Amino acid sequence: MISLKNNTQYKFSEDARRAIADGVQQDDPVANLEYLGMTLRTLNILENSEQRITKLIQLVSLDRDQLMAMPNVTSSVLAEILDTLSRYHQLEEARLKIPPLTPRGSKR
Repeated sequence: MISLKNNTQYKFSEDARRAIADGVQQDDPVANLEYLGMTLRTLNILENSEQRITKLIQLVSLDRDQLMAMPNVTSSVLAEILDTLSRYHQLEEARLKIPPLTPRGSKR
């Protein structure tokens, strides 16, 4: 459970916790969070931070205070990160909704 600045509690479901653990084990990139609606701005804040957060394991190893200490991480950015992580178990379903990219010029 993670406490937000306004004292609300944030709980992750067992499904989300299990999916995050699997994602850490598979070395999932943070960029996967875009499938769940994380904004490009937030992804850029994470990836361009001093910690260069590009992997899920890096993100989940930080606590709330460490995230909030990063430049440009506001309470709304933190809330977006937590909300997105709470839906991590929906990642595969979200990926399936986006058609695969086909290289230009390739014929099917």
